[in-house]
Amino acid sequence: MTSRFLRGVAVGALAATLIPGVAHADQTREDQWYLEALDIAAAHEITKGAGVRIGMVDSGVDPDHPDLVGNVEAGRSSWSGGEDGLVDPWQHGTSMAGLMVGHGHGADGSEGILGVAPEATVVSASVYPPDHDQESLESDVATEQAIVQSIRWLADQDVDVMLLAYSGPGSQEQREAVEYAADKGITIITGTGNLSDDTFAFSAISDPARFKQTTVVAGTNEAGEHWDRSKVGREAMLAAPAENILSTIPGGGYEYSHGTSNSAAIVAGVAALMKAQWPDMPWEIIQWRITETARDLGAKGVDQETGFGMVDPVAALTETVQVPDHRTDEEVNPDPYPRAESNDHIDTTEPATTLTSSGGSGPSPWWIVIAGAAIVVLLATVAIVIRKTRAPTLERTPRSGEHPLNGGSGTRTTEVRRA
Repeated sequence: MTSRFLRGVAVGALAATLIPGVAHADQTREDQWYLEALDIAAAHEITKGAGVRIGMVDSGVDPDHPDLVGNVEAGRSSWSGGEDGLVDPWQHGTSMAGLMVGHGHGADGSEGILGVAPEATVVSASVYPPDHDQESLESDVATEQAIVQSIRWLADQDVDVMLLAYSGPGSQEQREAVEYAADKGITIITGTGNLSDDTFAFSAISDPARFKQTTVVAGTNEAGEHWDRSKVGREAMLAAPAENILSTIPGGGYEYSHGTSNSAAIVAGVAALMKAQWPDMPWEIIQWRITETARDLGAKGVDQETGFGMVDPVAALTETVQVPDHRTDEEVNPDPYPRAESNDHIDTTEPATTLTSSGGSGPSPWWIVIAGAAIVVLLATVAIVIRKTRAPTLERTPRSGEHPLNGGSGTRTTEVRRA
């Protein structure tokens, strides 16, 4: 049963803090500072998320925004006038969609917002109506039942990734809905939540971040450090930018915001890239790889502010990671670069070079063998050097009892220790 208190918390925790000032289309790309910080351009050389569908429980999406046209699927709405999730009275859902699947606009797509997975699509489930005054709480404000139904509905639509960018006291029904989605192989991303100015607001990380099937993302600032409004707790698994994030809003505009919703949306985009790379990879291994390849922040090792560290999209897509118990190397470290069919940046039609002897009489088997061996050795050496200089292996101990691949329990601890 859901109280008015719960529903009020859910709405308050959904909206990111908007920053005064609206950006213009011609300045948006250069103001997306997090694209360079996360080396998104290099990740897009590998994949852009083609064919992946991201389910989102939020306030709806404006599908006519120039940066989102064609990347938003009609879904469902729990309130009258929601138009299958394609109306967004709160701006929040449209902002999340831009961070995940924005493709920009203009002749070459260089204007507007570029998302982490610009060839993926969002399936919108709207649960936050425009009215939230006391008289309409019982009928209009998103209820626990609406959230539960939306999670289950999206799971039945066979989405690959699910973003739950809200926080508040949950329920057994919501826990079971998340388990239902995870059992279908869906990677579920959520944020740690934001600290409020309200003295009586929750300071501990709450649901859905306490469900073991969720990948929980903390927030960082522009300096790459823990954002001071991001909640702290053992639930935090990794981190992503939260502060001063520019994205799409309904009506074709752009605004900046702060919040771990931004962090969660960015990581959901990274998960979409991974699903495009490895469509059959289960959520547990997506979670394992994305945390094992994170760049350590703050004190060495796992901490309660940023978990394993900053998400590293390229590393998550390319690096070999430690294999957990009861898994195989083939499962955790599949063959590299299994690209989606629509990615055509690699030219596979170039004819092989034919080596000939000095007399020009045709190919020489010995020279081919020697040259081939030298190339193999050179490539292996370069790969090792790049790996060591780009993202050194961190000495980290996975949190036994929390990570599903290490026998995690159904609920993460709610203990909070501030640094």
